[in-house]
Amino acid sequence: MKIAIQKNSGSYWRQWHDELLSRGIESCLEDVRTSSGYESALSSDGVMWHINMRPSIQASASSLLSALESSSHKPVFPNYSTRWHFDNKISQSYLFKGLGINTPATHVFWAEEQAKEWVETNRRYPIIAKLKRGASSSCVFKLDSKKDALRYIQKMFSVNGMSRGNGSVKKSSYRAFRDYSRMMVLKLPRPVLEYFLRKRPALRDVWPNERGYVYFQEYLPGNEFDTRVTVIGGRALAFRRFNRDKDFRASGSGKIDYEMDSIDKRAIELALNISSTNRFQSMAYDFLIDEDGKPSLVEISYAYQSKAVFDCPGFWDPKLNWHEGHVLPEAAHVEDFIEQIEEIGHMQLR
Repeated sequence: MKIAIQKNSGSYWRQWHDELLSRGIESCLEDVRTSSGYESALSSDGVMWHINMRPSIQASASSLLSALESSSHKPVFPNYSTRWHFDNKISQSYLFKGLGINTPATHVFWAEEQAKEWVETNRRYPIIAKLKRGASSSCVFKLDSKKDALRYIQKMFSVNGMSRGNGSVKKSSYRAFRDYSRMMVLKLPRPVLEYFLRKRPALRDVWPNERGYVYFQEYLPGNEFDTRVTVIGGRALAFRRFNRDKDFRASGSGKIDYEMDSIDKRAIELALNISSTNRFQSMAYDFLIDEDGKPSLVEISYAYQSKAVFDCPGFWDPKLNWHEGHVLPEAAHVEDFIEQIEEIGHMQLR
């Protein structure tokens, strides 16, 4: 068995490579975006590619992995079901609605006038506004009045729209500075610019401004933490994340509680069921509690911080039995992917 791994596109690939070698499986590190790399992927038994939030990575991964799946029937990680809604809250909202999942009331508008009409009739504030992309609570805003909502709509339907940097958490200007720095670097004289791009290829990725839509979500008061459930295959690992100081957002706070008796088992069961039904290879779920006391799914993401998941003291299986012991996400990815490839091989022999 040989598995191709896309190199240098995130943090998972090194661990994947080591895990495969430890199991005696050939692991070829390739840049699948090149002709030779793609040929190597075609001759492999499967392809693993950690898609991060860089625009160039998302665009190339979407095209190449889809081609490998559809035309070559090649097993890939992440598969289409797992990745098509990654880093896109709008796609996720449509998915949740189609599946009938309990989630905060969400309204997506593609026309400015329709968004304004909704705001004129809405009587409940605050509301949450989100850019479709972004992680760790970036690009998430609490709008306290109709005036704030109308100003936000005007910005999102303006020529410039809103940059991801504008959506940074108030107490940290890192992301705003990063995006601004990238823009300034690209304005340097060409010889200087070429030098920078050779040294730091990631500088080529300037996140485009978001515009032409509005995403509003119901604000659920009284939530001092959210529950993050990460499902890998049939393993559910969970922890609670408490809100940032004087903030309503929990994602990226770093205030993690691993007390398993405090985890809402309804969230565990729901996450396991969604992953199983939709063939998600790996998925992180963020839950709040709604006003009826029920878990309400806010967002999902195929990508997550490995260490936070590894620090969970154990996991629940699909029957909600508890299994003690740490699970390295990358090892679980590899284990499940090998099983998938072997199952396909057995089916082809029949």
